[in-house]
Amino acid sequence: MKRGIFSMMAYHGSKVELFVNSFLSMISRVVDLMQILFVYRISLKVMVLVFGFHFLNASDLFAQFSGGKGTKEDPYRISTWEQLALIKDKQSAAFRLVENLDRTTPGYDQFAGSNANSGMGWIPIANFMGVFDGNGNSISDVVINRPTESTIGLFKKAGNAQFRNLHLSRFKIWGASDIGGLLGIAIKVKISNCSFDGRVEGKYYVGGLVGTIGNSEIADSFSLGGISGFRGVGGIAGNAYQTNLSRSFASGSVNANMEAGGLVGFFHSYSNNSIQDSYSVSNISANEVVGGLVGRISGAILRTSYAAGHVVAKSKAGGLFGWAESKVSVMDSFWDVEKTGQDANSGGGSGINTKSLKGKESLQSGAWNFTEIWEIKEPTALEPLISYPFLKAIKYDPVNLKEGKNPIPGLESAKIPSGINFPLVLVKTYGDPDYILGEEVDRLGQKVIYSAEDPSILKIEGNMAMILKAGTTKIKAEVTNTYNIADLIPLEQVLTIEPAPLKVSVIANQKKTFGSEDQKLGFTLSGFKYDDNLEILSGELVREPGENVGLYQINQGTLDAGGNYEIEFTPGHFEITKRVVVLEAQGKQKIFGSEDPELTFQVSGLDLQEVSKVLSGNIIRQAGEKVGKYVIGSGDLKASPNYEIDFKEGLFEIFPAELATIMDPKEIETPWAVLPNLPSHVSALTKDGQILELPVNWETSQLNLLAKGTCSLPGILELPEGILNPEMRKPIQKLTVLPKPAPDDILLSNNKFEPGSSKSVFEIGKFTVMDKVDDLHDITLVEGSLDNNLFRINGHSLSWKNEGKPKIKSQYSILVKVLDRGGNTIEKAFQLKAEFVRISDIEVTNTFTPDGDGINDTWGISALGVSEGARVQVFERSGSLIFSTENPEERWDGIYQGRALPEGTYYWILNFPKTGEMRKGFLNLLKK
Repeated sequence: MKRGIFSMMAYHGSKVELFVNSFLSMISRVVDLMQILFVYRISLKVMVLVFGFHFLNASDLFAQFSGGKGTKEDPYRISTWEQLALIKDKQSAAFRLVENLDRTTPGYDQFAGSNANSGMGWIPIANFMGVFDGNGNSISDVVINRPTESTIGLFKKAGNAQFRNLHLSRFKIWGASDIGGLLGIAIKVKISNCSFDGRVEGKYYVGGLVGTIGNSEIADSFSLGGISGFRGVGGIAGNAYQTNLSRSFASGSVNANMEAGGLVGFFHSYSNNSIQDSYSVSNISANEVVGGLVGRISGAILRTSYAAGHVVAKSKAGGLFGWAESKVSVMDSFWDVEKTGQDANSGGGSGINTKSLKGKESLQSGAWNFTEIWEIKEPTALEPLISYPFLKAIKYDPVNLKEGKNPIPGLESAKIPSGINFPLVLVKTYGDPDYILGEEVDRLGQKVIYSAEDPSILKIEGNMAMILKAGTTKIKAEVTNTYNIADLIPLEQVLTIEPAPLKVSVIANQKKTFGSEDQKLGFTLSGFKYDDNLEILSGELVREPGENVGLYQINQGTLDAGGNYEIEFTPGHFEITKRVVVLEAQGKQKIFGSEDPELTFQVSGLDLQEVSKVLSGNIIRQAGEKVGKYVIGSGDLKASPNYEIDFKEGLFEIFPAELATIMDPKEIETPWAVLPNLPSHVSALTKDGQILELPVNWETSQLNLLAKGTCSLPGILELPEGILNPEMRKPIQKLTVLPKPAPDDILLSNNKFEPGSSKSVFEIGKFTVMDKVDDLHDITLVEGSLDNNLFRINGHSLSWKNEGKPKIKSQYSILVKVLDRGGNTIEKAFQLKAEFVRISDIEVTNTFTPDGDGINDTWGISALGVSEGARVQVFERSGSLIFSTENPEERWDGIYQGRALPEGTYYWILNFPKTGEMRKGFLNLLKK
């Protein structure tokens, strides 16, 4: 509860009193409820629920609005955009606007601005059935951008509702049909003292206040807006039926394709509803059906009303209405034939001139009520003004306000002479042609006499005026008081003749060279009036002071054209350009490789004593040391700021140098097969005495580093451009190749193998020659030595031949010979150890078919190879031995004691006494 109170005060501190009153009212109601509950002995639980209900309702109210109960006696108070939008939740309540709402009010961008609601602006309040009191405040800057939606306005639709004392300003609304600033559609609604100022655009039934209104009343209201649509467009309402419109007006603009009216686009009634005590000074245009008050009208009454706005249409246009569908009663209603442009026979009612419509005497004969409803300006000596009739209930702009939104209609001066076009203030320019001051006679037919207070400014003959010079004077328009008009007040006009513009432009490209004298500054001009010429000018142009190189602005100085001209001066610039100094470089030369001679130049355009003061820096030749020609340029040579160098280039030439002798480098020794680092440069002497280090390439194509001994390598010089070798001299490099040392050793990676393997040839190991100098060697077995005949060497690989039936031993010996590329040999013996096959690793088949077809007819274990001592035995299931052999090549053919044994399962045993291994298995004998 405390949080609700303090947030309310913070949100709208200026309404603390309203809040306190509402809060005390709530407490009072709670006390009353507690008394009732106590009298009727209602339980504490129910009391708590009831109190909580009332408290929650009150808290919700405080959160939504700035006070009030929503009743006619105590309406909800609205001070923010959010509270205005929350009316949608309480359509039947009463509301009062307690603050102006505009673009500076918090929540504008969220609820009513052009970016609100995804760019569609304000969301119209629908189905309002309550009371909305603007309290004399305004709602401004609302944007509604819903061009495809219908029934659009601040309120979308209202029924059995009231709107009063509300002003809508600077609205921008785009919609489809039934579009109005206040309401889209209104049924049984009372609108009083409401106004609209802004722009409304739609298609059908578009109005400043209401799009469509029925069975309703509009009073004391007006529209100043620009209203446009396709059909049924009016300043107050687009479409009105069974509705009374009184004491209201429109003074904006109305545009449509058809059915456009100053007040209502289409007004229809079957029960004598009326437009009474109302007017329109709106400018109205459409293709057809256009009226000063109503576009199309049916079965209604126009009473004591008038139209005085411009009415334009291609067809069916009238001063009061454009087209009457059924009987229309027009009583004491008029239109201004001069302002509307509609003649006296169009549009019902009476067409009269402006003077008659601005005279009370023309209207008092009818039912016009100038006591309670209407008022009109009548001229007096202190306030010589007249106007169209205007409404007492409406607040207009003050008469002295030059620019206002809601001026008194038709307000103008009523001075004598009357009805002539003679503005109070007139501005002319010296040089304007002669002009007419005004009409020769006023609307009463009296001759108008014009006079100038200062005839040296303006010469007047009759009603024609000739401008003589610039200045200000009063022009008086008066008449001979033929009709003895009381309080005759002549018209006075303040005439100002402004000086004519005389355009003076500085001639472009005015300049001089540094150190020379200025010439007279020139200019062009245009704009002389009448017979004036250069003789009226006095004074001269001046430029900014200074004599250094640069731009100096040329100003108007003392140049003057007199009081009849206002010089429009376009400044220019005076340029002081640099003085040119000519420098010419002198040609130079040298031999390639020697030092450059000093570069020099000749000077013209400067005295000798000025050279050191004006010039600094040095000339420089084009970079490069090759034989050829190089441009001598200005380098960093500079002149002081007021001078410009015109530099003429010279040539610097480099001639080639010739070799006289070449010095051979020292002799080099190199290890066998090693190419030494040969000298990259050799020393040479040129004929002009230069000692050079020249790049050299040695001819090594015939050099054999694998043969010891001494050789001579010729060299080819790389001569840079600029060095010549006419005698084709070559340097010589002596080189000695030292003998190759013999290999240190030979190694075998493995000395163990299985001689009983079934492979015909398999690798035992690889030889590695230990040689610090070379990695290419020829490795062979010494023929006829040791067990060499059982082995072979392929490259560096040692293999077991396994040819024939070699005798298996536990150890073998071989003798190996190594030959290197230097002719050196070494021999070395190796011991090889034999390893036997383990019977657990032998693959044994378990099926054979001894049927004589040559396929799988026998069974044996050939994988034993040449192993000695292995025994294979086959047994019947009874345990009888039927086959036994120690020869791995011998196989069983299924015969025992000359008899072929039957199909069945037998088993075998393999013994290897050397290792103590035994292996058993089953054998399947099959027959087809």
